[in-house]
Amino acid sequence: MTRSVVRSLLFAILPILAVEISRPIPVFGTTLASLTIGAKHFEFWGDQPSQSVDLMWGAHGWPLLLNGFACRASGKTRNAFSDIFEGSSYEAGFGVARLWSLGTFHPHLAAGVSRIWWKTHHLPGEDQEDYTYETKGTRAWAAGGGFLPLGSGFHLGAAVRVSGIRQTNSLGTHFGFDVGWGSSDAR
Repeated sequence: MTRSVVRSLLFAILPILAVEISRPIPVFGTTLASLTIGAKHFEFWGDQPSQSVDLMWGAHGWPLLLNGFACRASGKTRNAFSDIFEGSSYEAGFGVARLWSLGTFHPHLAAGVSRIWWKTHHLPGEDQEDYTYETKGTRAWAAGGGFLPLGSGFHLGAAVRVSGIRQTNSLGTHFGFDVGWGSSDAR
C-alpha cells in the first residue's frame, strides 16, 4: 500500500474525529478518541517510531465498546552484512473493548481483527541492487492500557497493542503514551 493511500485513510478519519469531538455528548454512553505516540517493535526489525489513532464508542448499558484504530510505523535498520533497509507498516483494525473505572483511573482491554500492510525497501549499496518486498495479512490483535482524566474531557494515558503478519510469522508490539478526549459514564 502506498503512502498516499494510507495518508488518505488517516485524513479520512480526522474529519470523523473532528465531528465526534465537536458534537455535544449526551450524559449516557462512552465516546473516546486517542492519539498514541510511541514505537512499534518487530522481532527482527527493532523499534520503529509509530503513531496511531484509536476510537471507542458504546451506548449506555452496553457491556463492551466498539473499537477502531489506524496505526503507522516506519524506520531503518541494517542486516548482518550492513545493508540498509527502510521499512513501513500500516495497520487498521476493528474490535471490541471493555473499560472500567477504578477511582479516577480507567483501564481498558480490547481485541479484534486488523489488516496489516508491511513494506521493506532494500537501499542499493556498492554490490547490491535496489528492491522492495511487500506483504499484507489479516490477523487478530489484543490491546490494553489505561488513562487518567485531566478535566474538560481530556485524558492522558498509556497503551500497548500486539498484532502481526502471519506470512512473516512476525508479531509487532505497538506501545506508547496517549492523549485523547472523551466522555464516559461509570462502567
